[in-house]
Amino acid sequence: MDAAGYALFSGASGLGDLGTTGAGALHGVRPEWLWRVGLFLLGVVTYIWVMRIAAAAIAPRATGAGDGRVRYAQRMALSSYLTGGAVAVLIGLCNPQGLVIVVTSAIASSFGGTVGLLFMMQWLQRQPDGQGPGLYFARSWGWIGIAAVLTVAYAAIFGPTLRP
Repeated sequence: MDAAGYALFSGASGLGDLGTTGAGALHGVRPEWLWRVGLFLLGVVTYIWVMRIAAAAIAPRATGAGDGRVRYAQRMALSSYLTGGAVAVLIGLCNPQGLVIVVTSAIASSFGGTVGLLFMMQWLQRQPDGQGPGLYFARSWGWIGIAAVLTVAYAAIFGPTLRP
């Protein structure tokens, strides 16, 4: 979702690594509007495709039927959405550019880029009812510890940025 959302964002705004501004990969392309429209449409199509693939993969694991099934899957997705966004924001706070990078990059890419997690579960209505064991993740302090160590390592390396 992040990669597809980034293409969508860069096409719409012209900003970012794929953008048409001075630092963007598409800087100087002509006609600029055509490249931006194409990048935007690529982002939209890819984003929808990713959400459909993800919803289809989740469908057999989301037990129940109807609205109850959708609400159940949305609760599971919400925890991933909030956790991923919170981690990205905390790592963004390590950046020497301060709150500017948190607002323009960490919040936008994490909460904006994965917002499809909150809406894609509606497509479960079109999937066969789930009869499997359901989505249940037992708490594992081992995995929580590994995730914490990897997150801190990632923040220490990439949070301050690799170049000034």
